[in-house]
Amino acid sequence: MPCPASRAARLALPLSALLALGLATACSSQDDATDAAGTAPAASPSPTASPTASPAASAEEWSYDGATGPQTWGDVAASCAAGATGSQSPIDLDEATMTTSATETPVSLAMTAVPYAVFNNGHTVEAVPEEPGNAFTVDGVTYQVAQFHFHHGSEHTLDGAGSAMEMHVVGKSDAGATAVLGVLLDVGAQNGALGELFANLPSTVTDEDGATALTTPIDLSAVIPSTATVARYTGSLTTPPCTEGVVWDVYLTPQTISQGQLDAFAALYPDNERPVQALNGRAVFEVAGS
Repeated sequence: MPCPASRAARLALPLSALLALGLATACSSQDDATDAAGTAPAASPSPTASPTASPAASAEEWSYDGATGPQTWGDVAASCAAGATGSQSPIDLDEATMTTSATETPVSLAMTAVPYAVFNNGHTVEAVPEEPGNAFTVDGVTYQVAQFHFHHGSEHTLDGAGSAMEMHVVGKSDAGATAVLGVLLDVGAQNGALGELFANLPSTVTDEDGATALTTPIDLSAVIPSTATVARYTGSLTTPPCTEGVVWDVYLTPQTISQGQLDAFAALYPDNERPVQALNGRAVFEVAGS
């Protein structure tokens, strides 16, 4: 659904809107719809999720298990069933087969603490900035932060092993290109920068206009391990419409969340991760941190 006019003037565009404007002119919606979504896609909870749907959220014909699970997403969007020729995400990050390139440059962050509002889009919990300005640059292209959201467990695996969760920071360039920073999250010390967010996870499905403002600004540079090495590759959104052409940078050094923070999210969305997809000959670059 389109971004509500009341927020469109002051919020960074969500990824579903991003797709409509740029990268995905051929499709209409990402949690990533939203890895997607900033204007919350019309959504309904996964069969394993417990949130109570509101009238603002209409049904999506996909989920993370059962008859509408990932194996059937190709019925929703053809790109999700790209098979042996596709460039889909997530993937397993095999450190032994990564390559280096003189043309790949480190991710550069331009982050400051800004207020965020959170909402439950029926597939994950998403945070959208209430003020513009946060950005990151990959190989000379700058992407404005549109939203970030979470998956339980991690979607990308590292040498075949997954993490407890994964955070996706979604950005859009002026030309409409999309890039995502993936941050693996293991159980350990409490994540202070995300403390208020995890303490106020919304259990009611709504759209972005029903988002709840957090009182404490979030500085994403306190969550993203900017000096860590990343795995960089070209992939896709990890939810329908699974649009390809997304630049991924996944940090190889996991950050931490507490067991309580993990449990709070898992109570809403257990196992909202897409299985790893075939690499199909794509190069995965190992790029040192800044």
